[in-house]
Amino acid sequence: MNECTKVIVFNSHGVGMYVTLPRLPNEGETLRGRNWRMEDDGGKGSNFAVALGRLKVSTAFVCRVGGDLFARMGRDWMTAAGIDLSHYEMSPEIHTGVGLVMLLPNGSNTILCSERRKCPMAAYEVAAAFHDYPNAKYFVTGFEIGVDDPLEAARLAKERGLTVLLNPSPLPDYELAPMPFVDYLFINEVEARGLLGGEYEDAANRVRQKYEVGAVILTLGAEGSVLCDKTGTSKFDAPKVEAVNTTGAGDGYMAAFTACLVWGNDPDTAARRANVYAAHTVTVDGTISGYPQLGELKF
Repeated sequence: MNECTKVIVFNSHGVGMYVTLPRLPNEGETLRGRNWRMEDDGGKGSNFAVALGRLKVSTAFVCRVGGDLFARMGRDWMTAAGIDLSHYEMSPEIHTGVGLVMLLPNGSNTILCSERRKCPMAAYEVAAAFHDYPNAKYFVTGFEIGVDDPLEAARLAKERGLTVLLNPSPLPDYELAPMPFVDYLFINEVEARGLLGGEYEDAANRVRQKYEVGAVILTLGAEGSVLCDKTGTSKFDAPKVEAVNTTGAGDGYMAAFTACLVWGNDPDTAARRANVYAAHTVTVDGTISGYPQLGELKF
């Protein structure tokens, strides 16, 4: 039992393979990629956990991964960040996920992640882990490990009184039902269009109403972010920086926002500070390497 843990994370761990392209290929086209490499880039769950750990927020990571090199890499990254891994299960019966990150010259990215037909850990197993973290206040999850179990785990977390934060990426190929148990829904512009059937006008407010979530945080890359809750919609500008690699910036934004909530900040302040944090991450070539330690960045 860890009575210090404030945040429980239930999402993916995988390892990113990187390639730099002059542009995205067209259908049927072959392009030469350069600088193929394996990076210190986890899945959305482990990226988020490491970023939060480096901000000295007591965090537990709950997931089942393979008994392989990629799983050991994640264990090492998160251990170094001070993450509680009591429920990080390594199983030889499954394979740890892998992603392909395609980087463009302007620092933007497109990501392919491995398919999961079934979540590697059931919601009831996650709920059992809740008992080991009696003072946790926040539950963070997402769809890189499937859809049904993360949503059910989020519902169970809400029943226990936790604040629920969800990143629904990658979106499923079917329409989601309302999610009234979600307090904060984090999406980008592409995901907003996906949730609204291709439309975008007044996206944050329309997503909030359609899916019945408490608040929507719409990240806009270099343009900052939008926060929409029952009090209204606010836009927050991001600092202007020279982007080198935008991979993991959204995970970092969500981590910084969550940290601010843990520290007692209101959502508007959390959004402003998260913009500054995310802007810093894109100036570093790498994902986990771009997440600063607490005190290294004033935000």
